[in-house]
Amino acid sequence: MSNINYGMQVGGNARIEAGNLAAGLGAQATQHGAGGDQVAARIDEVLRLIEANRSALDEPDLARAEVEMARTELAARQPRPDRVLAALKRAGEHVGAVSAIAVAVQSAAAAVGTLL
Repeated sequence: MSNINYGMQVGGNARIEAGNLAAGLGAQATQHGAGGDQVAARIDEVLRLIEANRSALDEPDLARAEVEMARTELAARQPRPDRVLAALKRAGEHVGAVSAIAVAVQSAAAAVGTLL
């Protein structure tokens, strides 16, 4: 057994924000995508609500297009949370008249935090 310490040291006023960390010889950090699955489920709910309430929206096709952009970005090999959030924000501007959809969009946006 070796006395080599491959650990991490943080001191002073240092701060770490990380989703996954690995330390040690040959260590690897992986993410299993639970966060992405949660966001995808909420995006699907937004799309369902848009379809169910089309007549109450001024521009349902624009709202749907923005949510589809968020879904496409989420499915990317390395999704960028900022792009997902931007698309959801734009979608939120098109669905404000129907509070149930607006709340669903906010819920999806909050779930994007699991990707950060």
